[in-house]
Amino acid sequence: MSTQLLTDDAFAASSVVGSEPREGLFKFVHPDRLRLRGMMLEGRVWLKARMKSDAPKPFLIYGRPRSGTTLLVDLLDQVDGVRCDGELLHSLVMRPVGFLRDLPKRAGPDVSAYGVKLLSYQLMEVQRVIRPLAFFENVASMNYSIIHIKRNTWDQTLSLAKAQNSGVYISDTSKTTHLRVDPEKFVGLLRWNEAMLEYENAVMSRVPHIAVHYETDLEDAHRHQATIDRLCRQLGVVAKSKVEAPHKRTGGFLGSQKIENLDELVDAAAKAGFEHLRPRFAA
Repeated sequence: MSTQLLTDDAFAASSVVGSEPREGLFKFVHPDRLRLRGMMLEGRVWLKARMKSDAPKPFLIYGRPRSGTTLLVDLLDQVDGVRCDGELLHSLVMRPVGFLRDLPKRAGPDVSAYGVKLLSYQLMEVQRVIRPLAFFENVASMNYSIIHIKRNTWDQTLSLAKAQNSGVYISDTSKTTHLRVDPEKFVGLLRWNEAMLEYENAVMSRVPHIAVHYETDLEDAHRHQATIDRLCRQLGVVAKSKVEAPHKRTGGFLGSQKIENLDELVDAAAKAGFEHLRPRFAA
């Protein structure tokens, strides 16, 4: 997809971003679409919203999995006056826009900014929003600030492959583990993630948003405070809290998970036409 696909009719008619590579029973339907927990939460949120009239300033964090969204949620949630709840659209809801309209009313007292995160695959595969421009226009009309976070596609894909391979997405230990990733599966995941970022960029090119880049804003822990202070200013929040990453890194050069066959992955990616995504060798 190119950024010339700038209408919802074009997005709805396009099949350039396929499903995340999966096997077995859930090859064609994302398993999170079949869970009831989203609709149960939606009902509770709807009921609570009917009993409240006030709501804090809302914001939505949007990006691919393993792009730093969880880290950003954790850091923002440490700021006094900010509550960030994470992936509340992880499972299917009946009315995604209505759900987001009601969500800030669950924030509680002393909250001036309330946020939630939405991963791009959840928008497409779980909620099946085929007209993303209309979706984000509706979200913006409800006074939401949209934070779009991006990460180098190679590093993001490798981090996702590690997590899927090990089952460890967040770690509280510095113990080193060694993994081998199937080159063919990795190439499929790389292809999907590159297409997903292209989709995100095409959508965000038409949507007012705040940009966050993992490499410059979050990768170095010394940049966390400045990044959070900037975001708080843009959200209209007076940030006085000191923030610190609550979990150990699993990926990157300093992470606890190491890939044993990185050279195989590099070769497989090059043969598949992804030479332009060569890694920074921070596996």
